[in-house]
Amino acid sequence: METQDKIFIGIDPGVNTGISVWHKSEKKFSILQKTSIIDSFEIVKGIYEFNKDKEITVIIEDARQRSGSVETRLGAGSVRRDCQIWEEFLKYNNFRNFRFQKPIKGMTKLSREQFKKITGVDCGNEHARDAGMIVFGY
Repeated sequence: METQDKIFIGIDPGVNTGISVWHKSEKKFSILQKTSIIDSFEIVKGIYEFNKDKEITVIIEDARQRSGSVETRLGAGSVRRDCQIWEEFLKYNNFRNFRFQKPIKGMTKLSREQFKKITGVDCGNEHARDAGMIVFGY
């Protein structure tokens, strides 16, 4: 696939799931929002369905890979379970191009102002910003 055909989907799992869609060729987000895990599954399936000619990579922030204190490593139990559910969903639907990544220090929980300074995009939702930072700049 050519570089211009790449789409990156960022997922910040949780009760409020952040989802972002970054288009490499256009260097812009087409989706940057907070939603439920079920709605985010539908969004991902739709992106795959309507972009069969493009290379799509899903990157999920993996709370299971956190380091630090016991509380930080464990994270919220539901977030850890959501990561497992995402893995099951992606495998079940035969999405082969996905990976889980450890939260990157300094790139999560950015303020609205910090996010805008880095990306040029004004985004009022913390979960959407976290999802955006997962894929921004690819």
